[in-house]
Amino acid sequence: MEHSPQLRTILWISGEAFLIALVLTPILRDIFRAYNVVDRPGFRKIHAYPIPRLGGISLAMAYSIGLAALGLNHLIWQLLPGTAVIFLIGILDDFFNLPAGYKFLGQIAAGCLAFWSGLRIPSPGIMSFPLTVFWLVLCANAFNLIDGLDGLCAGLGCTGALALFAMAWIRQDAGLEGATLPLAGALLGFLCYNLRRATMFLGDSGALLIGFILGGCGVMWTGQTGMQVVMVAPLLALSVPLADVFLSVLRRLASHRPIFSADRAHIHHRLLDRGLYPTRVVFVLYAWGMCGGVFAWLLGYPPMHGWRWPLMAGFVAMLLAAVHQLRYPELKWRHMG
Repeated sequence: MEHSPQLRTILWISGEAFLIALVLTPILRDIFRAYNVVDRPGFRKIHAYPIPRLGGISLAMAYSIGLAALGLNHLIWQLLPGTAVIFLIGILDDFFNLPAGYKFLGQIAAGCLAFWSGLRIPSPGIMSFPLTVFWLVLCANAFNLIDGLDGLCAGLGCTGALALFAMAWIRQDAGLEGATLPLAGALLGFLCYNLRRATMFLGDSGALLIGFILGGCGVMWTGQTGMQVVMVAPLLALSVPLADVFLSVLRRLASHRPIFSADRAHIHHRLLDRGLYPTRVVFVLYAWGMCGGVFAWLLGYPPMHGWRWPLMAGFVAMLLAAVHQLRYPELKWRHMG
């Protein structure tokens, strides 16, 4: 398989995005610390002291500079308007703690703008619009909800971006390669300050941004392929945060609670309650995310097309086994021991 003609350029610019995030993050961290723009400890948080948030600013700047250096193709132009709106919503929430209803309306507006810009899930009739908006809002919120441990959201964003890049590389899709690999580079630079004993948090501005961009890249993938089964691939590439959202809704429905209510029972919380140290929880979920990425890549790999259904069945079986180990009492699953 020949490499995309632009692959070397994309690799170089992704390295630049890494360096920009690496240099810019501690500068912004110190500024926000000086002005007391911090995330304080609380019931659902495990950090013991205030830590600067709004790391999404350094991430957005590193990614944007990378895209500008790469040259904006039509696919990225489709993604940028909605991404700008979701980033603004996250910034406002980080500063002013927006009411949930306003934040949700802003996310829907971002999804609508992305659709009107041409970013669309192929579907017959009028279903493309609601499906596209639902998917983008779902991905944005999924990454926002999973952002509960040092390095978790940024790391899963990086594994998802790399999985989508690998899928694009199979198809030699330079546009999707250019949308995903610079994001992975920027996230790696940010992770240097966000892993265990983090000194900088993403904030909603970062978590929502990561989810929306990756959701948009998933739409790019589905919009460029005529193979309907392969549309499952983005679901697998982003399986950890999406599974967390699904389980959260299922748990709350089962216990007759509002589905938007907050709790301390997300996947990472359950693993902590099982006795795992935070660092181990993060790396367990990284492994899950990478496993989903491998399955997504295999679904898009031409020699494996005849194995699509067994691959999907195998991943679902592994997913159910993993979720069973979380032992949610609301789901009333019986288990040994």
